Amino acid sequence: CPPTRAAARMLPRRSLRVALLGLTNSGKSTLCNALVGEEVTIATAKRHTTRSDVRAVLVDGETQVVLVDTPGVLELDPHSRRERARNRLSFRGMSRAAPDALRESPLHLLVVDASRTDSVQRAEHTGAELGRLRAESRGKNDAQVVLALNKVDLARRTRDQGALARALTQACGVEPVRIFPVSALVGTGVEDLRSFLVRSARPGDWEFDDPRVKTDLTLGERALEILRAELHNHLHHQLPYVVRQQSHRWTQHSETGGVVLEVDLSMPTQSEVAILRSALGTIHRATLPKLQSLFETDQVRLVLHACRRSPRG
Repeated sequence: CPPTRAAARMLPRRSLRVALLGLTNSGKSTLCNALVGEEVTIATAKRHTTRSDVRAVLVDGETQVVLVDTPGVLELDPHSRRERARNRLSFRGMSRAAPDALRESPLHLLVVDASRTDSVQRAEHTGAELGRLRAESRGKNDAQVVLALNKVDLARRTRDQGALARALTQACGVEPVRIFPVSALVGTGVEDLRSFLVRSARPGDWEFDDPRVKTDLTLGERALEILRAELHNHLHHQLPYVVRQQSHRWTQHSETGGVVLEVDLSMPTQSEVAILRSALGTIHRATLPKLQSLFETDQVRLVLHACRRSPRG
């Protein structure tokens, strides 16, 4: 018989911290959201949208799993190098986030896009980056490695899982303890991976004491992340990476629960400001329903301003 609710409360708490690592656009953030069951980290089709590590929280009974979604490992191609060189401020801190997350996590979840024709090469590159980052972390290198082969719903044929695992192992010197074919977008294999993570937890205090917590971001920060996702979805080329949220103001009415969020967005040139202004209506319409769902009220007012920032800004 299953334990009663009172007996369950007497069971010792278990916890686990998991670092997610993968190339840009491998679907890490989408997988993180799927595991938690809620959109807590930005996930778009654009590259490099995760700027710093975001903690998502999965709770199953007396077990808490904290997923640390790290910025994507920078691919060594000309486009990525130009992108990083142009937007140094936006990328600041990305290089430090992954080593820190790896050092603090006893389990490393590597996400590889299995739908691509070059998936073996990407597994090799992911493994090489894992080896480099584990060396930079200057911590214990005995963490278990789990391989998630993502986007299997888009693959024209099933990739040789053994070939991908061997490529990753040879590059980083660590063999995955488990391999999970998943589709974070449609949910294939996600429950199997979630159950494995829960079973891998060990007795220990929870990082977040409230079982209702889904992320370390505040409501206001999550609202700004939702807006940032829509900026990436509706702006093209370099524009999503140069737009900045200069300032924001938000208030919530104590009696009605209504929310007002006002955000100042800036661009480096006047021509880019004009492009941003032309897209604000579309961005507003895409963002508002998600904010209403986040704040659990239809009384949400979103005000967006676009301006040119000073050269020093």
